Amino acid sequence: MKTFQIRDGEVGLALYDATSPSQALLDFVADRVRGELRIDVTTGVDGSAEVVYNGTTYRAVPRD
Repeated sequence: MKTFQIRDGEVGLALYDATSPSQALLDFVADRVRGELRIDVTTGVDGSAEVVYNGTTYRAVPRD
């Protein structure tokens, strides 16, 4: 693995260890989306979780 610096213009935003520069960018974007959605995730009393992303509702439900 190599370390890649993610930049916005000339400003360094983050360092990512990845197998390729494209994987580093994908990881960076995924982490940003994860952070943005974190406050929108709701947890049900049944142990499930739900979030709306791009107009689609996704649920995570526990398996018995």
